[in-house]
Amino acid sequence: MNTPSTKSLRTASASYADEALTSAEVALDSTRQLASQVLERASDKVRDLGDSASSRATKGVDAAS
Repeated sequence: MNTPSTKSLRTASASYADEALTSAEVALDSTRQLASQVLERASDKVRDLGDSASSRATKGVDAAS
């Protein structure tokens, strides 16, 4: 019977752990990038809404004058 040695099992498990760590790092980086893009878009929308509201308020004040 051919059973793996403790050393080969440790080597294999370390390799799997390294691969899992690398995958987790890639996933975190992707999540950070996506979150940054979403926040940037939300910021742009809020800014646009503020500009639109300010413009309408100015028009309302001008019309009331």
